[in-house]
Amino acid sequence: MKRRVVNVIAEVLISKKIEYVFGVTGKTIAPFLDALLDYEEIDFIATKHENGGALMAYGYAQGSGKVGVCCGSTGGGSTNLATGVASAFMNSVPLLVITGQIPTSDFGRGAFQESTGLGQSIDTVDFFRSITKESFAAVAPAKIVEIIEYAIRSATSGRKGPVHVNIPFDIQQAEIEYELERQ
Repeated sequence: MKRRVVNVIAEVLISKKIEYVFGVTGKTIAPFLDALLDYEEIDFIATKHENGGALMAYGYAQGSGKVGVCCGSTGGGSTNLATGVASAFMNSVPLLVITGQIPTSDFGRGAFQESTGLGQSIDTVDFFRSITKESFAAVAPAKIVEIIEYAIRSATSGRKGPVHVNIPFDIQQAEIEYELERQ
């Protein structure tokens, strides 16, 4: 059955027993947040600032022993997550950090808050590399299940810590074939 990538992400998170996503709303993360509304098993906790979302995810993960999940938009929204994410990295606390990104068709065109590293923009993926175990962009819709499951595995294996996944707006909205595996 065809499903939006963001709905698939929400279902993967639910299958991993993740109950909360912390962060701030923004255009490039809106499809993901919209998808969360479709599920009673997972709640979005809106914060006034991205750093608050990252620190809340950190506190939740540290206190519960589960993976904390935080999200932010592109540009300044993603860089505002840095203090909480860096704290999780330094203290070996598992986080999944999801950031939005402008549509892939706008890469290199100077779009508002572009953060691809093209032109005169910050590279969000590179920005997070020094404060996470891993940081990468998800640009292949069909691989989203693998990517999210891998990110959670990485965050919780070996020395625990945050893993960052940057997902462009159009990739979030893409539709893929997906059947939820009932456990």
